Amino acid sequence: VRNDSRVEMLLDKGIPFVTFGRANDDWDFHWVDVDGEHGMYCVVQHLLQRGHRCIGFITWPEGSQSGSYREAGYRRALQESGIEVRKEWIVRGENSAELGQRGVQQLMQLPVASRPTAVVCVSDLIAMGALNGAAGAGIEVGKDLAITGFDDVSLVQYTQPPLTSVRQPIAAVGEQVIDLLLRQIHGGEINQKGILLKPELIIRASS
Repeated sequence: VRNDSRVEMLLDKGIPFVTFGRANDDWDFHWVDVDGEHGMYCVVQHLLQRGHRCIGFITWPEGSQSGSYREAGYRRALQESGIEVRKEWIVRGENSAELGQRGVQQLMQLPVASRPTAVVCVSDLIAMGALNGAAGAGIEVGKDLAITGFDDVSLVQYTQPPLTSVRQPIAAVGEQVIDLLLRQIHGGEINQKGILLKPELIIRASS
């Protein structure tokens, strides 16, 4: 939820609405969201099972709510495995392919002992830039370096190599949003303020 003033206006006027995404916990409204923390946790668990111990993270600027949930999953998976999250493993910037390209180049310049062997990206757009950056540096993704994305947009199955990503259940989100909205309009019973849906890890050759 990015437009706080619009949410406040709808609340003030008593207009029924449902959002895709969470916002201020003090606001009393209904929402549907995808569990980004769980999705990123699954990504890092997959990489840990493949033997990676130095895992970089290319993400959005601090203050992004969706980004903070995904970062929490990244951190939790590493910490549960007894791995300290190094500040130099995290690269931040706006959502762009350029960030992914720059982020991989920055991470690959770290000393060998702390250089990531896997890079987790907070979005597929960033991950596609990371794939390009790795290729430009002569790094074979899937062999020399693992790269993953998030969202599983249709293009990622055609990248080289195909990108491991997290698929969001968008159709289910839409169904739940409409159901909650209709319940509000018709005075139906609603037992929970928000609905949090689990995403699915789609493993491909990039990891």
